Amino acid sequence: MNFKTTLLTLLMITGVSFLSCSDELCDCCTTGEYRGFFDVQDMRVNHFDANFRIVEESEILFEDYGAINLHFIVDYVVSQEFKHFDFSLINAAYGCSPVQPGIEGSKEEAIESLQVITVNDFDEDHKAGESINDLLEMVDIILGNDPMLLEDFLNDFTGNVPSEYFTLRLLERPNLSDDFQVSVMVELSTGESYEATSDVITFL
Repeated sequence: MNFKTTLLTLLMITGVSFLSCSDELCDCCTTGEYRGFFDVQDMRVNHFDANFRIVEESEILFEDYGAINLHFIVDYVVSQEFKHFDFSLINAAYGCSPVQPGIEGSKEEAIESLQVITVNDFDEDHKAGESINDLLEMVDIILGNDPMLLEDFLNDFTGNVPSEYFTLRLLERPNLSDDFQVSVMVELSTGESYEATSDVITFL
């Protein structure tokens, strides 16, 4: 038996596949599905502290306050299916790991409108029931991209909803009330609309 025949026999016995998975689709090797997109189902709003953890207490120093966290509740969309490959030396060699669900953003939904409304009087220019969008900036705590004013993001971004999470840093402390609470209203290009209200926190 020559070398080529021996090699082919070994490959057939071990079941090694030369079909590799691309970086963005490599979860096909283990799940047979690609869930890179999501579909928005609902929304909730939380307060983050300076370490981007949910604020559990009702009072916090303004210096320790981090951001408003807008969390879209989503279903992950299976956009492609692949044949299963239960064993592959190619995967092991290239460290193939599952794709993070929803990494591509929303499959169909774009943001038509996003308003962050203060429930209490904030300052002379932002009374109860009015938008404080101009007092917020988008913070990317996952990829570390530079912050962007929320209004600039809403004016310039034309793609679908990019992430399940929007982290919105408050740029100024309210001066008419120490109680801080917001209601967030979102309208999507698909006709869906969502509204959620945060808990009340008191700045010390």
